[in-house]
Amino acid sequence: MSVTNTYRNPILPGFNPDPSLCYVPGKGYFVSTSTFEYFPGLPIYHSTDLINWKLIGHALNRRSQGVDMQTVETSAGLWAPTFRYHNGRWYMICSCFWRLRIADGKPDVISSGFYVSTDDIFDDSKWSDAVYFEEVGFDQDLLFDDDGKVYQTVTRFDFAAATTNGHPKIQSWINEIDLATGQSLTEPVLAKASPLGVAEGCHILKREGWYYFFTAEGGTQDGHRECVYRSKSPMGPFEPPPEGVNPLIYNADHPDIQNTGHMDLIEGDDGKWVAVFLGVRPVFKASVTKEGGLGMPTHLGRETFMAPMEWVDGWPVVNKKKPIELIGEADGLTLLPERAGWIDEFGQKGDLTERPGYLVLRGSPVRIDVEHSPSILLQKQPGFNLDWETQVEFTPSKPGQEAGTVVWMSKGAHAALGLRGIEGGKTEVVFRKPSADDKFEEKTFAMDASSGTPVTFFVKARTLQYEFAFKIQGSETVVAGTLPSDALKPLFTGVHLGVYAQGANDTPCLNSAYFKYAKWDHVDV
Repeated sequence: MSVTNTYRNPILPGFNPDPSLCYVPGKGYFVSTSTFEYFPGLPIYHSTDLINWKLIGHALNRRSQGVDMQTVETSAGLWAPTFRYHNGRWYMICSCFWRLRIADGKPDVISSGFYVSTDDIFDDSKWSDAVYFEEVGFDQDLLFDDDGKVYQTVTRFDFAAATTNGHPKIQSWINEIDLATGQSLTEPVLAKASPLGVAEGCHILKREGWYYFFTAEGGTQDGHRECVYRSKSPMGPFEPPPEGVNPLIYNADHPDIQNTGHMDLIEGDDGKWVAVFLGVRPVFKASVTKEGGLGMPTHLGRETFMAPMEWVDGWPVVNKKKPIELIGEADGLTLLPERAGWIDEFGQKGDLTERPGYLVLRGSPVRIDVEHSPSILLQKQPGFNLDWETQVEFTPSKPGQEAGTVVWMSKGAHAALGLRGIEGGKTEVVFRKPSADDKFEEKTFAMDASSGTPVTFFVKARTLQYEFAFKIQGSETVVAGTLPSDALKPLFTGVHLGVYAQGANDTPCLNSAYFKYAKWDHVDV
C-alpha cells in the first residue's frame, strides 16, 4: 500500500552519516555520505523521485587514486564529503583522517583534504585521482562562484581552547583556492565560531546575491542542530538571521529521531527545495566508546534523513519548522513499504574462475581484530529487526585459520561465528564476542562432519539483541550465543553484517573460503 504526499525516513537507513546532495536536470538527485575507515569509499546514491534510492558506485574505488585506506584507524578515514556538480563535472570533496586518537585527554589527529571528479557519474572507473588541498582540516566544502572563483571552507579542531559541554572547540575557515592544484590563493579567515563551541559540516550556497552559510552546531551528539547565517561576501562576515529562524532543524529529545544536523540542500524538480541531514533512531543510552568519545544512542549509527524546504523572507525554513518524523510530509512524494529483504547469490561477483557461482575469500594474514586491512566483506545493517544468513564451505589447512560471518562495529567491537581449524586436521565452530574486560570470549562446538561440508550461519538481529546460530549440513540448527546490541556502540560509524576469512600466526590461508550466498529478510516484531 502507498500513501501520497508522505515519505519514509530515513531515506538511507543504516550507517549513512553526513549526507551531501546534488541535483542535475535530466539525471536526477545524487547523495554521498561518510564512510570513515571503509573501502570502497564515498558511496553514490541516485534517485529520480527522492524516495527510491540506488547505490550506483563509489567515488573512491581504487588505491591508485592516491587515497590509501589500508591503515587508517577506527572512526578515522573519510569524513563528511561535499558533493557538487559544476560545468559538466561532478566533484567529491572530502578529508581523510590518517590518525584519530582522542582518548586519555591527549588528542593526536592528522588529516588531509582533497577532491576527486568525474564527467560520468555512472562509471566508477572515470573518477579522477585525488587533488589535495593545502589547507589542513576536515568537513571541506567548495563554492563555485559566478565569477569563476572557487572558495574552500574547512573545519579545524582547537584542542588548546576550553571545551564546551565536553566537546573540543571546532571552528570553520574559508579562503579562495586554485581548483586545478588545490593551492591556497588567499589567507583563510574565520567563517564561523559557534556559541555552542562547535561549528562544522559547513556548506555555502549563493542565492539572489546572498551567500548563505550553513553549519552544524553543538556537536554530533544530543545537542546537534543546523543553523544558517548570510553575507554579501563569500568570505563573510556572516550575519545571523532574525529570531526564530535558527535552528533550522533540532529534534532535541524526540523519542524517534535525535541528533539531527549536518545538513545539505538543493533546488530540484519544479523549483522545489529539499534538505538532507543526519540523525539517529535512539534505542539505548549513549556512552563513551572504545575510541574515547561519547558515542551514539543506537548501534545502527547515524543515518540520512530528508525534509522539504522553502524560502521565507530570504531565509530557509525546513519542514515548516516542525520536528523531523519517521513518516514525513511532502507534496508529490509517495510512502512506500519498507524494503522486504536482499540476497546476493554471487553470480556476478567475486572470483568466478576458481569456483563459479561462489564468493571466494582468501584468508589474509591480518586478523579481523587488527587495525589494518583484513579479508572481510560487509554490508551496512539497514534496520533493527532482520534475519541474516550465509552459507560457507571451508577447509582450513592449519590450526587457527578461520572463516564465517560477523556482526561488525570495529576491530574491538564485533561478534563472529565461524569455522576454525584445530589440531589433527579437524575443524570446529567458534563463537566469539566482546567480554566485560574489553577483550573477547569464545565458545566452541565440535564439528563431526568432514571439513568442507557446507555450514549455514544465522543471525537474528533484533532491536536490543543479536542471536547467533549455525547448521551443519545434515544436522539440526544450534544456537551459539547472543550479544546485546549496546555492546556495539559507534562513535561515528554503525553496525555491519558480513563474511570474513583469516589466516593464523601472521600467515595467509592458502585454502579459500567459498560463500554460496548472503541474504537478509526484514522481520516485523
